[in-house]
Amino acid sequence: MKIRFVTRIHTRNNFLLAVISLLPIVIGFFFLDTMKLLSDIYFILLSLLILLTLMSVSPLVFILFQETIQAKWSKNLYPFFPDIRKYYKVLLVIWLIIFSLYNFFLLAAELTYLAGRIWFYPLFIFFRTAIFLFSNLYIYNKVFPCYMTHSYESNLRKVSPFYLIFVISGIFFFSWDWMIFPLQNPHAGIVAIQTIITAFALSVVSLIFFNRNKLRGSDLINDLSRYFLLFCCLWMYLFFCHLLISGYEGSMAISLIKSDLIIRILTIILPIFLCFVFPFSLLSAYRNRIQVKKLAVASLSFFTGNFFWILLFFSGRLDNNLIITLFLIILSAAFFFSLLRKYDNDMGT
Repeated sequence: MKIRFVTRIHTRNNFLLAVISLLPIVIGFFFLDTMKLLSDIYFILLSLLILLTLMSVSPLVFILFQETIQAKWSKNLYPFFPDIRKYYKVLLVIWLIIFSLYNFFLLAAELTYLAGRIWFYPLFIFFRTAIFLFSNLYIYNKVFPCYMTHSYESNLRKVSPFYLIFVISGIFFFSWDWMIFPLQNPHAGIVAIQTIITAFALSVVSLIFFNRNKLRGSDLINDLSRYFLLFCCLWMYLFFCHLLISGYEGSMAISLIKSDLIIRILTIILPIFLCFVFPFSLLSAYRNRIQVKKLAVASLSFFTGNFFWILLFFSGRLDNNLIITLFLIILSAAFFFSLLRKYDNDMGT
C-alpha cells in the first residue's frame, strides 16, 4: 500500500514538472511566430536526439577502446554497462520522426547553398544515418554478449581495433551531418573530434545512471572518475580551440560576444561551467573516496552542458528568443531534478 502511494506521488510530481516545462511553449504560440517556434522546438528535439544517440554508442566505444589499449582496470566494469540494444527501437522511431520533419524545418531554409550538392540531400543523409545506427547495432550484437560474460574470443579481440575505428569514423560523419552542415561550420575537424570526446565521456553517464546502485562501494569509482575527468579536460581544451579560432576569423564567436547577455551566458559560459568547472571542482575537491552520487551529479552536469553546447553553439537557433530560452532552462532543471530525486529514492530503497 505504501509503495502504491509513493508511486502515485512520483507520477504526480513528474506530471507537474512536464506541465511546467511545457508552459513556455504554450505562451510562445500566442506571442511568437508559430513557424519559428516549431522550428526551434524541432532543433531542441534534434539536439537532444543527437546527444542520446552518442550516449547509446558510448558503452561500445568504451569497451572497444579499453580492449584496444589492453587496459586491465576496466574489465570489471563491463558487466555493469546497460544493454542498449533494447532501447534502439525507441531511438529508431524518434529518428524517423526527425527525418519526416527534415525537409520542412531544415532543408527548405538552406537551399541557397545545398543546390547541386548531393552529399546534403535528405535521402543521402537518411541512408548514412541508417548505416551508422544499424552498423552499431550489429557490432553490439557481436561484441556485447562476449564482453558482458567475459567469454572473450581471440578473433573478436583482434578485430576490436577495427570495430573501434569504424565506430569513431561513424561518429565523425554523424556529427558532420547533424551538427556541422546546418550552419556550414568551417571548423569541422575540431567539432567532430570534440563530438568523439563527448561520446567517450558519455560512457560514464550511461554506466552511472543505469547501474549506479550496483557500483555503490566499488573500488572502481575513483578510477572511473579519473577517466571521466580526463575527457572533460580534453573537451574543454577543444572547446577553447574552436572558440579562439572562430574569434580570430571574426565569425561565430564575434556574433555571440555582440549578442545579448543571456545568449552569451547560455552559449559560452554555461557549457564551460557544466562540462568542466563544476565536474572538476566536484570530483577533485574531496580527499576521501569519491561517492557514486557525486559522480552521478558530475556526469549529469556534463550531459546537460553538452545539450546546450550542441543546441546553441552549432544550431544557432535561439537568437534573442526568451520564450524558448525559458523553456530550455525549465526543462533542463526539471530533468536534472527528476533524475536526482529518482537517484535518492533508489538509494533509500
